[in-house]
Amino acid sequence: RLELFVDASSINTGLKIRDRDLVEKYLQTKAYPIIYFKSKSVRLTKPNYYEVIGDLHLHGVSKELRIILTVIGDVINGEKAREIGFKLQTIKLNRTEYGILEGAMGSGSVGDTVTISSVIRVRDVTPYRKGLDMQYPEKKSEVTFPFSGSFQGEAGEHIKLIEDKGNYFIAFSDNDWSWFAQAKLVGPNLYKLLSFGSLVEVKSGMISFTTSGKQAKVLTLEELK
Repeated sequence: RLELFVDASSINTGLKIRDRDLVEKYLQTKAYPIIYFKSKSVRLTKPNYYEVIGDLHLHGVSKELRIILTVIGDVINGEKAREIGFKLQTIKLNRTEYGILEGAMGSGSVGDTVTISSVIRVRDVTPYRKGLDMQYPEKKSEVTFPFSGSFQGEAGEHIKLIEDKGNYFIAFSDNDWSWFAQAKLVGPNLYKLLSFGSLVEVKSGMISFTTSGKQAKVLTLEELK
């Protein structure tokens, strides 16, 4: 099984004005915040080559897509966890087929065809979680605070909460790095991250972010500008 999730607002072309137009007018991320691909079949066609057929959900439209993944690395890292690197065979998408019509209709300002390539890192997260899944199983629970908004910490941490059709995601960044992860509800306003051994508790005007073995960090809600 293969699931890929992308924060649609994370686009970065190197020009802030262009990025703003792409986020607001083209991708319309307020209505469609997540781009995701979910496999229906994964088949090994020859050594180190996988054919994956699934549905790409983009801008409110779902279409079947066939992709080819090539294994480019398979190692055991310093945490004794397995990591596999995949290269995505180049694919082309026509944005108009997904209802992204801004700047189309022959205006010539923006091309309709988008070429996509990627390198994907897959990691066994079991050593990082240290019993988290047993202690905090997924369950339906009370949600009294909306899973949305941007939060900031005193050390420069920035976290954005994203909810899309009952699915929860967290985008994190600080002065050193950034990441994007799916979250699962495990208690009243309490969520665990699937890719890390971390918990996030949503409170009024703030969130508490706890990484396994470390002290909790409190981030406050950013004011709208």
